[in-house]
Amino acid sequence: MPLSDVAIRSAKPATKPLKMSDGGGLYLLLNPTGSRWWRLDYRFGGKRKTLSMGTYPDTGLKDARQRRDAARTHRVSQAIAKTMTEVDIKYPNSPLNGATAKRGPQPGDRMAPVLGDFPFGAGSQPMFTLCGVPSADLTALAKRFPNLVDPITRAPIADSTISLVRPDGYLVASSASIADIAAKLEGI
Repeated sequence: MPLSDVAIRSAKPATKPLKMSDGGGLYLLLNPTGSRWWRLDYRFGGKRKTLSMGTYPDTGLKDARQRRDAARTHRVSQAIAKTMTEVDIKYPNSPLNGATAKRGPQPGDRMAPVLGDFPFGAGSQPMFTLCGVPSADLTALAKRFPNLVDPITRAPIADSTISLVRPDGYLVASSASIADIAAKLEGI
Protein backbone atom coordinates (compact mmCIF):
# COMPACT_ATOMS: atom_id res chain seq x y z
CA MET A 1 0.00 0.00 0.00
CA PRO A 2 1.44 3.42 -0.93
CA LEU A 3 2.66 5.72 1.82
CA SER A 4 0.85 8.87 2.89
CA ASP A 5 2.28 12.06 4.36
CA VAL A 6 0.31 11.46 7.56
CA ALA A 7 1.76 7.94 7.99
CA ILE A 8 5.31 9.26 7.49
CA ARG A 9 4.90 12.12 10.01
CA SER A 10 3.29 9.87 12.63
CA ALA A 11 5.92 7.09 12.39
CA LYS A 12 8.09 6.80 15.51
CA PRO A 13 11.69 5.55 15.55
CA ALA A 14 12.25 1.99 16.78
CA THR A 15 15.35 0.27 18.15
CA LYS A 16 16.12 -1.06 14.65
CA PRO A 17 15.89 0.72 11.28
CA LEU A 18 12.35 0.50 9.88
CA LYS A 19 11.49 0.35 6.16
CA MET A 20 8.23 2.01 5.14
CA SER A 21 7.51 0.82 1.59
CA ASP A 22 5.82 3.01 -1.02
CA GLY A 23 6.04 0.68 -4.03
CA GLY A 24 8.21 0.40 -7.11
CA GLY A 25 11.30 -0.15 -4.95
CA LEU A 26 10.90 3.18 -3.12
CA TYR A 27 10.86 3.18 0.67
CA LEU A 28 11.50 5.48 3.60
CA LEU A 29 14.17 4.24 5.97
CA LEU A 30 13.36 5.40 9.50
CA ASN A 31 16.53 5.16 11.62
CA PRO A 32 16.59 4.79 15.42
CA THR A 33 18.11 8.29 15.60
CA GLY A 34 14.96 9.70 13.98
CA SER A 35 16.48 10.50 10.58
CA ARG A 36 14.35 9.57 7.59
CA TRP A 37 16.02 8.63 4.28
CA TRP A 38 14.34 7.93 0.95
CA ARG A 39 15.89 4.87 -0.70
CA LEU A 40 15.28 3.10 -4.00
CA ASP A 41 16.09 -0.59 -4.38
CA TYR A 42 16.66 -1.95 -7.87
CA ARG A 43 18.43 -4.84 -9.57
CA PHE A 44 21.29 -4.40 -12.00
CA GLY A 45 23.18 -7.33 -13.49
CA GLY A 46 21.29 -9.68 -11.18
CA LYS A 47 22.48 -7.87 -8.04
CA ARG A 48 20.45 -5.73 -5.64
CA LYS A 49 21.49 -2.08 -5.51
CA THR A 50 20.24 0.83 -3.43
CA LEU A 51 20.07 4.47 -4.46
CA SER A 52 19.65 7.28 -1.91
CA MET A 53 16.93 9.75 -2.94
CA GLY A 54 17.25 12.37 -0.16
CA THR A 55 15.95 12.95 3.35
CA TYR A 56 12.46 13.59 4.65
CA PRO A 57 11.09 16.32 5.05
CA ASP A 58 13.63 18.05 2.71
CA THR A 59 12.44 15.67 -0.01
CA GLY A 60 8.69 15.23 0.20
CA LEU A 61 6.69 12.15 -0.77
CA LYS A 62 5.64 13.56 -4.15
CA ASP A 63 9.23 14.60 -4.98
CA ALA A 64 10.59 11.18 -3.94
CA ARG A 65 8.12 9.45 -6.27
CA GLN A 66 9.14 11.74 -9.14
CA ARG A 67 12.81 10.98 -8.48
CA ARG A 68 12.02 7.24 -8.44
CA ASP A 69 10.28 7.49 -11.82
CA ALA A 70 13.12 9.56 -13.29
CA ALA A 71 15.73 7.09 -12.01
CA ARG A 72 13.83 4.15 -13.53
CA THR A 73 13.50 5.94 -16.89
CA HIS A 74 17.21 6.80 -16.87
CA ARG A 75 18.25 3.23 -16.00
CA VAL A 76 16.01 1.75 -18.71
CA SER A 77 17.46 4.09 -21.36
CA GLN A 78 20.99 3.16 -20.24
CA ALA A 79 20.20 -0.55 -20.50
CA ILE A 80 18.74 -0.09 -23.98
CA ALA A 81 21.74 1.95 -25.13
CA LYS A 82 24.14 -0.77 -23.96
CA THR A 83 22.39 -3.34 -26.15
CA MET A 84 22.41 -1.20 -29.29
CA THR A 85 25.34 -0.73 -31.64
CA GLU A 86 26.64 2.61 -32.84
CA VAL A 87 24.95 1.98 -36.18
CA ASP A 88 21.52 1.81 -34.50
CA ILE A 89 21.92 4.99 -32.42
CA LYS A 90 21.64 8.20 -34.44
CA TYR A 91 22.71 11.52 -32.93
CA PRO A 92 22.31 14.40 -35.40
CA ASN A 93 25.84 15.84 -35.19
CA SER A 94 27.84 12.73 -34.28
CA PRO A 95 30.79 11.78 -36.51
CA LEU A 96 29.77 8.15 -35.90
CA ASN A 97 26.83 8.66 -38.27
CA GLY A 98 29.17 8.98 -41.24
CA ALA A 99 28.59 11.23 -44.20
CA THR A 100 25.58 13.48 -44.44
CA ALA A 101 23.69 14.23 -47.64
CA LYS A 102 24.66 17.91 -47.39
CA ARG A 103 28.43 17.54 -47.53
CA GLY A 104 29.28 13.96 -48.49
CA PRO A 105 31.96 11.89 -46.79
CA GLN A 106 34.86 13.81 -45.25
CA PRO A 107 38.14 12.52 -43.76
CA GLY A 108 37.45 11.48 -40.18
CA ASP A 109 33.85 10.40 -40.89
CA ARG A 110 32.81 6.91 -39.84
CA MET A 111 31.78 4.81 -42.82
CA ALA A 112 28.73 2.81 -41.82
CA PRO A 113 28.94 -0.93 -42.53
CA VAL A 114 27.04 -2.02 -45.62
CA LEU A 115 24.39 -4.67 -44.98
CA GLY A 116 25.62 -8.06 -46.21
CA ASP A 117 29.24 -6.89 -46.49
CA PHE A 118 32.11 -7.60 -44.10
CA PRO A 119 33.01 -4.71 -41.79
CA PHE A 120 36.00 -2.63 -42.76
CA GLY A 121 39.21 -4.22 -41.46
CA ALA A 122 37.63 -7.66 -40.93
CA GLY A 123 39.85 -10.62 -41.56
CA SER A 124 42.89 -12.27 -40.06
CA GLN A 125 44.88 -9.02 -40.37
CA PRO A 126 43.27 -5.55 -40.18
CA MET A 127 43.92 -3.68 -43.42
CA PHE A 128 42.99 -0.42 -45.11
CA THR A 129 40.25 -0.70 -47.74
CA LEU A 130 40.04 0.97 -51.14
CA CYS A 131 36.55 1.99 -52.25
CA GLY A 132 35.97 2.92 -55.87
CA VAL A 133 35.00 1.64 -59.28
CA PRO A 134 37.15 -1.49 -59.82
CA SER A 135 39.97 -0.83 -62.28
CA ALA A 136 43.45 -2.03 -63.14
CA ASP A 137 44.90 1.08 -61.44
CA LEU A 138 43.16 0.29 -58.13
CA THR A 139 44.31 -3.33 -58.30
CA ALA A 140 47.88 -2.17 -58.97
CA LEU A 141 47.68 0.24 -56.02
CA ALA A 142 46.52 -2.55 -53.70
CA LYS A 143 49.36 -4.81 -54.95
CA ARG A 144 51.86 -2.01 -54.27
CA PHE A 145 50.96 -2.13 -50.55
CA PRO A 146 50.18 -5.83 -49.94
CA ASN A 147 50.60 -5.72 -46.13
CA LEU A 148 48.63 -2.52 -45.75
CA VAL A 149 45.72 -2.58 -48.23
CA ASP A 150 43.02 -5.23 -48.68
CA PRO A 151 43.28 -6.64 -52.23
CA ILE A 152 39.47 -6.57 -52.64
CA THR A 153 38.11 -3.20 -53.82
CA ARG A 154 34.71 -2.17 -52.46
CA ALA A 155 31.95 -0.13 -54.08
CA PRO A 156 32.58 3.62 -54.23
CA ILE A 157 31.40 5.71 -51.28
CA ALA A 158 30.77 8.74 -53.49
CA ASP A 159 30.45 9.03 -57.28
CA SER A 160 33.69 9.07 -59.29
CA THR A 161 35.94 9.08 -56.21
CA ILE A 162 38.44 6.69 -54.73
CA SER A 163 38.33 6.44 -50.94
CA LEU A 164 40.76 5.01 -48.44
CA VAL A 165 39.13 3.65 -45.26
CA ARG A 166 41.02 2.70 -42.10
CA PRO A 167 40.54 -0.78 -40.57
CA ASP A 168 38.29 0.74 -37.89
CA GLY A 169 35.96 2.20 -40.53
CA TYR A 170 37.04 5.86 -40.54
CA LEU A 171 37.65 7.62 -43.85
CA VAL A 172 41.29 8.65 -44.35
CA ALA A 173 41.05 10.29 -47.78
CA SER A 174 38.74 10.63 -50.75
CA SER A 175 39.94 11.85 -54.12
CA ALA A 176 39.39 11.49 -57.87
CA SER A 177 43.12 10.88 -58.28
CA ILE A 178 44.83 7.57 -57.52
CA ALA A 179 48.07 9.53 -56.97
CA ASP A 180 46.52 11.36 -53.97
CA ILE A 181 45.50 8.05 -52.36
CA ALA A 182 48.95 6.56 -53.11
CA ALA A 183 50.57 9.57 -51.40
CA LYS A 184 48.42 8.99 -48.27
CA LEU A 185 49.42 5.32 -48.20
CA GLU A 186 53.10 6.18 -48.54
CA GLY A 187 52.78 8.49 -45.55
CA ILE A 188 51.36 5.74 -43.33
